[in-house]
Amino acid sequence: YVEATEAYTIAINTAKQAQDHNVRLFAELGLINILRDRGNLPGVEKALDALLAEVTQYLPDALPAQVKILHSRGSIRQVRGQYTEAINDFFTAYEGSKDPQERDLILTELGVCASDAGFRTIAKDALSISVMTAINPLARQTAIVNLIEIATLDGNQLEFERQRREFQPRFGNPTLNAFAELFIARGIERFEGREEARIAYRDVAES
Repeated sequence: YVEATEAYTIAINTAKQAQDHNVRLFAELGLINILRDRGNLPGVEKALDALLAEVTQYLPDALPAQVKILHSRGSIRQVRGQYTEAINDFFTAYEGSKDPQERDLILTELGVCASDAGFRTIAKDALSISVMTAINPLARQTAIVNLIEIATLDGNQLEFERQRREFQPRFGNPTLNAFAELFIARGIERFEGREEARIAYRDVAES
């Protein structure tokens, strides 16, 4: 964190000298994300609000920075349970992004946020589009894992089995794969029985 803070600070000062607003805004966002990693979520949201207010002065040239700031604020709001506000941030960021892989991640996060909020129809629409169109492998697998959970909540065994077959752990990361195994175990409990679920839950705990 100390080294990253120093590097971002140098980037900010250099960008100011070069009058490169995009680079400066990206660097300031990096400093804010360090605060996020340290757990200061209320402070981070306020800092992102201030940075968004500033970025409007430099649009449309600073649109890439605005997208990343909105994406970051949406993630913070989701963690804080501000689901409607988070969905609005994700949607605006998605509309503004020109990077296909970035759009994949934003759309998937929008779907996950909608699922957390209980908006399952919106969640299924967004996540299903991610599964069909995403070129970012992590975004696609994240969408599949969350569709597995939704299928279990909906009691849709056919959809549960279909998404379970689509899941490919090699394209995930340890955290995503752990959630996948947990959601699969819950599906097994609902659709196959408790004894089978006990085995699945034990495998999750030991993995």
